Amino acid sequence: MSKATKRKYVTKEVVDNYLVPEDPQQIVKVLASRGNNLHLVATESGEQFLVSMPTKFRRNVWIKRGDFVIVEPIEEGDKVKAEIVHILLKHQIKYIKDEGKWPKAFDDQQNVKEASDSEDELKPNPNRCDSSPDQSETSESSEESESSAAKQHMPRMKIFDRRMKTKQKDYFAQLDDAHNYEYLKEEFGFRLADKLFDIKRKFQVVVELGCGRGYISHHLENNVVDTYFACDTSIKSLENMRVPPDINFEKLLVDEEFIPFRENSVDAIVSSLSLHWVNYLPQTFLSVLNCLKKDGVFLGSLFGGQTLFELRSSLQLAEIEREGGFSPHISPFVETIDIGALLTRAGFTLLTIDTDEIKVSYPTIFELMTDLQNMAESNVALNRKLHLHRDTIIAAAAIYKEMYANNDGSIPATFQIFNFIGWKPDESQPKAAKRGSAEFSLKDIKDFEKILKNTEINEKKNV
Repeated sequence: MSKATKRKYVTKEVVDNYLVPEDPQQIVKVLASRGNNLHLVATESGEQFLVSMPTKFRRNVWIKRGDFVIVEPIEEGDKVKAEIVHILLKHQIKYIKDEGKWPKAFDDQQNVKEASDSEDELKPNPNRCDSSPDQSETSESSEESESSAAKQHMPRMKIFDRRMKTKQKDYFAQLDDAHNYEYLKEEFGFRLADKLFDIKRKFQVVVELGCGRGYISHHLENNVVDTYFACDTSIKSLENMRVPPDINFEKLLVDEEFIPFRENSVDAIVSSLSLHWVNYLPQTFLSVLNCLKKDGVFLGSLFGGQTLFELRSSLQLAEIEREGGFSPHISPFVETIDIGALLTRAGFTLLTIDTDEIKVSYPTIFELMTDLQNMAESNVALNRKLHLHRDTIIAAAAIYKEMYANNDGSIPATFQIFNFIGWKPDESQPKAAKRGSAEFSLKDIKDFEKILKNTEINEKKNV
């Protein structure tokens, strides 16, 4: 049985089974992890002892302090006196209470735990499209709700601490050696500017969201852009950014979640490696569409789901080994299919999305984490763990090198970047040909040269 299949069946067993403890089983509360799949628990009477996690649960499901489990005594146990037979979730606890088998001493503790869980629970990422039929709405109602949300300029959910992100940007912008940490932003700022050059028109008004210290604007010329608005939440970044000499240039203190420009007033909006920190992308995309003139273009890039997967997995394995569970240390990212769905949902057309993957080598995990901090890309998720134990970091460094090291002993870090282009609909834009208007079939592609020759002969005859 593969690992994925085993995990599927174990998870199904944990979620779907409704068990009531039978003698000599009992319900206990998890107090702490002791490593090596051992956990310190307390009974209803307050007795404390160690219990072990059975093999089938290891690396498939995890428990944390405050959870409730059903354990069964081990007769030969000395220090480890019982084994976990079932992990209790909220709906299973409710079932046991309805059966009258829940320990009374745990009632108040469970109420406190449920209150804290509602605050600490990992929130769903609203930037991932949910296609569940039972949660979908009609297109008319969704368009009305999105339009009203954009007018009210109110994000529907908070995943990231935007104030902390602004502080990180301020810190980064004032570093004397900030240019040493701009390699990714410089590279993709140049690539995005190059795409603007590829569009054969002059843009009267261009807005950049999340400009940082200026990674796009200084590559542009006045034959491409007339007026350029650089927007960011960080005052220090705006103060230290490079200004192109021959473009009408304005700096604005603007949050990507609250875009202040009038409707149909902007020719192009660009954003490079900034939108992955936005709490509610659908609202931002809708606001961008409203600001653009007809046939206006929206170009952007943001980090994708496979970014820093080596660091993520190394930290998770290290925390499981040293602390008995793990917390999210890497920010949640969107996937390619989500970007396309969100842009289409907002109303953009003629979409183009491509993926770049860059691997950067570092001596150790410590240099990687230092660079992430100094380039203002540290995690600011609201549910992030604020402290990482020293021995966990050391273990993560060893795991990282063991699993992913290059031949020269350095470690690679993968950065996946999604680049996208979307246009505001306009009657002048090219449209798909009518159904059935094709003159040739794709089945005849193998005879393309023959068809081309016959076509040329027929054209000469007509002449």
